[in-house]
Amino acid sequence: MTEGGAQLLKTFAEHWHDKALTSIDGENLSYGDLWCTAQSLANTWRKEGTKTGDVIAFKLANSNRIPCIYLACAIGGYVACPIVPTLCEASVAENLDTVKPERLITKIEISPVRASASPTIEPVDADRPFLIMFSSGSTGRSKAICHSLNNVCGSAAAFAERSGFNR
Repeated sequence: MTEGGAQLLKTFAEHWHDKALTSIDGENLSYGDLWCTAQSLANTWRKEGTKTGDVIAFKLANSNRIPCIYLACAIGGYVACPIVPTLCEASVAENLDTVKPERLITKIEISPVRASASPTIEPVDADRPFLIMFSSGSTGRSKAICHSLNNVCGSAAAFAERSGFNR
């Protein structure tokens, strides 16, 4: 993650530590929990041998843990690859064969971690691959589409501005 982006998210986590960022099925995820959990995941994966640029694929139902995975990927310089949970086995196998992930997450049980000592976050080039998504495959086999962190952040900023979220 870029140094500026990491600092911005860290500032949000410090300022709004206990404020709910998302709420799914009655479970809240605070800014502080997101930040601490994502750092913990990124560092755990690094200790287990995941390297910058490795693909982390995940096939999960909608959950508060998904933002933690995305942020952990941004922090660690990993490439996030969500797999639609309703895809048939053959499509999942094709997608996984295309991206050849270092790690596949199909179940995640993580408790928010309140880190006493925050690990060091090394800046990652925001133009490197960050997200691989697949097309619907309406014209044949699904196609992998790669986005950089700058692409994703730029799209989010444009959406926020056009939608009035930044007012």
